Amino acid sequence: MFISEIRENEWLGLEDKQEENIHLQAGKLDLRFSSGRILDISINGQKVISEIYFALRDCNWGTIPYRIENLVVDEDRDSFTINFTAIHDSNEIQFKWNGKIAGNADSSIIYSFDGEALSDFMRNRIGFCVLHPASCAGMECEVVHSDGKSEKGIFPVRISPHQPFMDISSIAHYPQKGVKVLVEFEGDVFEMEDQRNWTDASYKTYCTPLALPFPVRVKKGERFHQSVHVSLEADTCLEDAEAPENGNEISLLNGQIHNVGSFSLGSCITKPLTELQKQRIKAIGLSHLRYDYHFKDSPVYANKILDQVRELGVKLLLAAFFTDCWKKELDTLSVLINENVQDIMGVIIFKEGANVVDEEILAEARRKLSCSGIPIGSGTDAFFTQLNRNRLPQNSMDFVCYSNNPQVHAFDNDSIMSTVEGQVANLSSCAELYPDLPVWVTPVTLKMRWNPDATGDVIVRKGQVPPDVDIRQMSLFTASWFLRSLAACIKGGAAGVSFFELVGSKGIMEEEAPTRDYRFPAVPDMLYPVYYAFLALRDWKEFNTSIQITEDATVFVMQNSGETRIILANPRGQTVNLRLVDAPSTVKGVLIDKNNAPKLAQERVILNFDDYLENYNLNGAIQLEPYSIFIAVI
Repeated sequence: MFISEIRENEWLGLEDKQEENIHLQAGKLDLRFSSGRILDISINGQKVISEIYFALRDCNWGTIPYRIENLVVDEDRDSFTINFTAIHDSNEIQFKWNGKIAGNADSSIIYSFDGEALSDFMRNRIGFCVLHPASCAGMECEVVHSDGKSEKGIFPVRISPHQPFMDISSIAHYPQKGVKVLVEFEGDVFEMEDQRNWTDASYKTYCTPLALPFPVRVKKGERFHQSVHVSLEADTCLEDAEAPENGNEISLLNGQIHNVGSFSLGSCITKPLTELQKQRIKAIGLSHLRYDYHFKDSPVYANKILDQVRELGVKLLLAAFFTDCWKKELDTLSVLINENVQDIMGVIIFKEGANVVDEEILAEARRKLSCSGIPIGSGTDAFFTQLNRNRLPQNSMDFVCYSNNPQVHAFDNDSIMSTVEGQVANLSSCAELYPDLPVWVTPVTLKMRWNPDATGDVIVRKGQVPPDVDIRQMSLFTASWFLRSLAACIKGGAAGVSFFELVGSKGIMEEEAPTRDYRFPAVPDMLYPVYYAFLALRDWKEFNTSIQITEDATVFVMQNSGETRIILANPRGQTVNLRLVDAPSTVKGVLIDKNNAPKLAQERVILNFDDYLENYNLNGAIQLEPYSIFIAVI
């Protein structure tokens, strides 16, 4: 592949064909329709339902995509009807359903489907899901069960490890005084989970109950029907919300100052680096590198990695994955640590393939290794969910950790960007569970690395992108999401975060000689835009750093006695116009966007942005194209 063959939409991280968003009205309810999904149901400018969608999940909880056919939309001023057919066709799973949505002038919406299996297959779920926004945390609600009995409760504030509500026939909540939003379900038994466990910014009501056996065999010709009814009751007349005057205004001096001096920003090293790769990694000034030491694997690069860690001037976060022979392996690990005490900042104790390590292993590891003076921690190599449900004793660890990725349930760009709210909730909930321990998020990846809930093997056919790879890794989208995720982790109080791998399809630069049987839009040794997002943060511990996360921007302002550095990242797939308060009329800066990303990608080694700085006449405003990043130096 040549760099000229990388398409514009690939640099941006967008699909070839963008899903159409249709803005609709059902009485006082505002909403969007996109590819079978009802999105952002709002009243008076307040989101009350994030999404209603259909999900077909396979035996490993993989989401089976569908295509829309025969879409017909009839729209009036305050009502609408939508009809379409959805086709799922993925390997052995073939399923179709007819969707019908009626939005009515009385502020109600009815979404129904009639489906038919076109093949035999195994499924974990077929049916509707309804997402209440994370902003519901602490709100009162009332659940009616299938026997007609009602239950009053609240949406959990701290992330609930298990279902907060079961056997749901309907659920009502009260987003404003005198306002009731009622959601009624028909066609299956529904229950709710707190999706913030997986960083989703929502509470999900789904079917079928997880207490029932799964996966379930679906027979060809089997039929399904469900409906969801949303209605609004209001004691008073709701007035149309006025758009805030300062909705896209950024006050550069009003961000919350965070102490990043002790924060450890790092990445994951999987194998020894080439000379060029070492130069590049040294240039971005990371605090740590995580290395996964799997005793079941061979060869093990630990000693070579430690040599390179010393050369790079960073510390190693060593994640040890023990097998059933853990006592012997612990002796091996002890020798390695004692020979490299000065180079290791922490050791994480895991059990291969387990959600959490056995307490016996953790206690013995801490007893044996603590004499080195190196902090010994654990938690889970899976999601916060697993730690929330399987809590380790606080007194057995010097720090606690879990991993994050934004694509357990949803895969579109907007949903991924919205996970920052769930990331903050992860951190605050973990801090409540372990109030005396530093919390690490390690690693953070764009895709799920392994599935702790899988019930069968994953089959990857030739030419298919592996399930742990996302071709958006090399895009501007990922660079912008990285900055937003990092901002969320700092706001949430993380002690350190390890983002991505260093090299390859899950990294911040391409390999020297990649070999793949699927299309990944990169050329050998190419620098991805996310590399430059890391570079923009170089030496940030020497600055007072303020952070803002707004609807239209992620903002870092770094100041010391000699320099002010500003990073503005657009989290949207559309151009945004920002009004900048407190910004000089003219600054020197560099814009990383679809136009210069190809040029920057071909640099061999870049130590700073000095050679790329240009004069920008801001005059209190800046326009940022989709997922672009502006770095200014004052």
